[in-house]
Amino acid sequence: MRFGEANGPYDDQFASLLDSAITLTASSSITDGDGDTASDSETVNIGANISFADDGPVPHQCFGQQLGHIG
Repeated sequence: MRFGEANGPYDDQFASLLDSAITLTASSSITDGDGDTASDSETVNIGANISFADDGPVPHQCFGQQLGHIG
């Protein structure tokens, strides 16, 4: 994220994770009636699906004080 810009555009300010930064793993095993077993697992990289967007600064009223006009 970049700071210090008085006016956007903020729509193009994204930070994304590397795809391998977060993985999701599912495992399964089963045993049938006569004792045969089977198991499997799968791992998927999901980090690239997570991003953070900067929508710009927003003034807020704090501790009962009034904010003046900004800009």
